Amino acid sequence: MEHTYDLDAVHEFEAEFEGTPSTGHWTCPHCDSEKWHNCEPCPDCGTNPEDYGEPSFSWSPCDCCGSHLGGDRYDVIGWFKGARAGGYTDEFQWSGHICPDCLRYLANGDLPGKGES
Repeated sequence: MEHTYDLDAVHEFEAEFEGTPSTGHWTCPHCDSEKWHNCEPCPDCGTNPEDYGEPSFSWSPCDCCGSHLGGDRYDVIGWFKGARAGGYTDEFQWSGHICPDCLRYLANGDLPGKGES
C-alpha cells in the first residue's frame, strides 16, 4: 500500500500551533513527574531522556497527516495558538505521535520522497 502524503492535513495541523512542534514529552514518560526536562534525567525517578528519543512502531494514525499505515511514530509536543498571550499554561500544551515524514516536513520542509535516492 503506497502512502499518499496529505499536505493539506499537515498545513491544517501546523496552523494550530505557535512555533513548530518538536520531539519530546511534557512530563516524564516513566513516572509522569512534572519536574521532567527533555535534556536532563528525571529528578524523581532518574529516567534518562535519551531512552525516549527514538520512535516506536505503531498502527495508530499519525496525529499530523492522518496516515493509517503502520510505522514509526515520534513523541511530539507543541504549544497551541494563544499560548504566549495565555502565559504558556497547561491548557495550551499539546502532545501526540507523528510519522517520520511529518517530523522531517515540520523540521525542514522536506516533502516525502523528494531528494531521496
